Amino acid sequence: MKNSETNYIDHGDWAEGISKMTGETIYVTKPGYYFTLLYDVTKPEGKEFSGLKLVSDVDLTTGQLDDEYLKHFNAFIGPALPELVIWKFKSAMDSLIASYRKNFDQWSTSKSEEAYINLEESHESLNDIFQGLVSLKLQRFPCDRNIGEKVNSYYESSDKKKMFLNLMITSSALDSELKNLAIEETFTNNVMFHPGDIYDYFLKYRDFLAVNHSILPLVEELA
Repeated sequence: MKNSETNYIDHGDWAEGISKMTGETIYVTKPGYYFTLLYDVTKPEGKEFSGLKLVSDVDLTTGQLDDEYLKHFNAFIGPALPELVIWKFKSAMDSLIASYRKNFDQWSTSKSEEAYINLEESHESLNDIFQGLVSLKLQRFPCDRNIGEKVNSYYESSDKKKMFLNLMITSSALDSELKNLAIEETFTNNVMFHPGDIYDYFLKYRDFLAVNHSILPLVEELA
């Protein structure tokens, strides 16, 4: 679903839109989903990159080191990122994948146990190296969202954010006003959550105000 006024496209578990601050595309996911760079080392050399992939918590915890798994590499990059940072990660990963491909080709040729062990170790080492790189680069990107954090926890985490809620949301706010405010939060104010999740939280906050005639609800009341 596309909103032409905001250049925002909702893909369900993830969304993309143009940042009003930088003019570049921003990608955000719903809680429990993350972006990875997918590589397939069975493709011709230099063409291993298969695109940006959305994976879930389940996907990240159920991968097994078997023959099929080792043909691919999912480079985990996080739940929300601007396009420029994603392509910087891709550039770094492109230079790292060559050594892994070399080990994969050796195993594909020999099918020996030793080559298979080297491939497993190479897969694990590549993941460690890349995640170290991601950690360093993300420190420079102003993404105010922690891994696994939910929208309600984010807005209840500081007095400044609570003050924002109390200033911007009233018990009489219209659904359309809250939806536009949620989109603005993501693509103007760099609050890196899916605008649909922010909108749902704003609705709950408004309804809380209407029923309780008070402000600053506890996190657990809106979870």
